[in-house]
Amino acid sequence: MSKTKHFKRDEAIGKIAENLVSRLMNGCGLETTPVSDVDRKYWDLRVDVPKEWLFKDNHFTIEIKHDVYQARSGNIAIETWNSRKNEPAGIKMTKADLWAHVLSDSIWIARTGDLRNFIDYVKPIRIIEAAGDGNAFIYLYSSDEILESIFHRVDKMTVSDLKNKVKELCSV
Repeated sequence: MSKTKHFKRDEAIGKIAENLVSRLMNGCGLETTPVSDVDRKYWDLRVDVPKEWLFKDNHFTIEIKHDVYQARSGNIAIETWNSRKNEPAGIKMTKADLWAHVLSDSIWIARTGDLRNFIDYVKPIRIIEAAGDGNAFIYLYSSDEILESIFHRVDKMTVSDLKNKVKELCSV
């Protein structure tokens, strides 16, 4: 597959995940807004919050990853570096408040800071230096280990539980 086709496929998969998370947030009364091209480098989704939450910026941001290989491998992939550009990527680049990991059967959310701490202190089961289209440096973790440690499954939550969980995760 050519690099262009690979990129377009990955972009389409990412857009599916973004739409799923956006619908989840909208479904619990939190309005999502489009992200500018400038901000897209740092997060995928901006979510406005009710004024009574008293957030400084009246919104929070989410980085969204669609892990299509997790169902086959049993592992969660966390991108840390762009090998081709030799610069931070994924968790090392994002400025998002939350990190959403969309799997084939579920959606999980964690504080970005908690995920950064996890990858800094928990040894991955494997490191791949040229994943995806050859430019992603990723850490692989057992799905059970990382999901149980820092993530919260949100796709099966009630509307009020999801809203409360998001507020809790963003309030720290």
